[in-house]
Amino acid sequence: MKICIVGEFSRELNEGVKNINCFLSRELQRDNDVLRLDVTKALSFRFWKRLHAFKPDVIHCVSGPSLKSFVLLKCAYYAAANKSAKTVMSAVHPYFFTLLRNPLTRALVLILKPDLLLTQSQRALRKLKGLSLHAAYLPNGVDTEKFDEAPISVKNALRTEYGIDHDKFVILHVGHLIQGRNLKALRDLQHGDNQVLVVASAHFETDAEVRNALVESGCLVWQDYFEHVEDIYALSDCYVFPVLRGATIFSPLSVLEAMSCNLPVVSTKHDTLLTSFREGGGLLFVEQDRDIPKAVAEIKTHSIDVDTRTKVLPYSWQSITTTLEGLYESLRRAQEGAASP
Repeated sequence: MKICIVGEFSRELNEGVKNINCFLSRELQRDNDVLRLDVTKALSFRFWKRLHAFKPDVIHCVSGPSLKSFVLLKCAYYAAANKSAKTVMSAVHPYFFTLLRNPLTRALVLILKPDLLLTQSQRALRKLKGLSLHAAYLPNGVDTEKFDEAPISVKNALRTEYGIDHDKFVILHVGHLIQGRNLKALRDLQHGDNQVLVVASAHFETDAEVRNALVESGCLVWQDYFEHVEDIYALSDCYVFPVLRGATIFSPLSVLEAMSCNLPVVSTKHDTLLTSFREGGGLLFVEQDRDIPKAVAEIKTHSIDVDTRTKVLPYSWQSITTTLEGLYESLRRAQEGAASP
């Protein structure tokens, strides 16, 4: 199958949508002919020339999305010069559903609608179907080979390499330093033998107030791109995700990565996480900020048998891509059925 993935691509995988584009296209390439088109180059002649020459069977745009994404996907369909090409849009961020509250935006989306709209939230799926859009559920995946549990010898070696005290209980969070992610809640964990470590990318502009509040409380804040971010998970003891609904993509990759490394995870009751995983085995959900320290304290007692990796193994990128290929094929079969007399 010839598949064109339209989205943002970069060598630095420092943002959720970039990661999704990279891993999906990588896995699809195993059994398909895949063309990657970087959406940031959409105004160039070469972007459209490559699309036209490729003549894809499927054009899949992975984005927020915004209204511009729907316009771009529709233009890509016509530029591909293949009337049988199917169009697919991934809606990975809750912000898109805020946009749909606007009657004009909603009307335009219905006019520009793709053949299939994918979402990572069951709640969002119901909303899309309520608008008579052809939609399906497809969560994010995780690279279960790259992100794996590290033996204690590796953990200690990495702590020496990165200058982390071997005696500290390292509480990790990976994400952007922006308002709305509730990161100030991490300050309450910075005491005693706890060491909070926040790894933040430079993809979004850093909120100085959030950063200063964390640093002043004693939290370590590393703002850099780590090509081997799996090392940071490996040297940690626990992962905390205090982010409130709407401030992250539907299916937060950092939580999946932490689970793949078999770290115990404390998380707010995030929509997609609740749908995908049952609590237990080192995965703890909390109602409010004040419940996070108690959950971390419970993990530190070592009374919990941690097995978060087993929970996330069904969400390997290989598995997610196999599901996606099935969705592509169903679109093509439906078209062939409609063409039959």
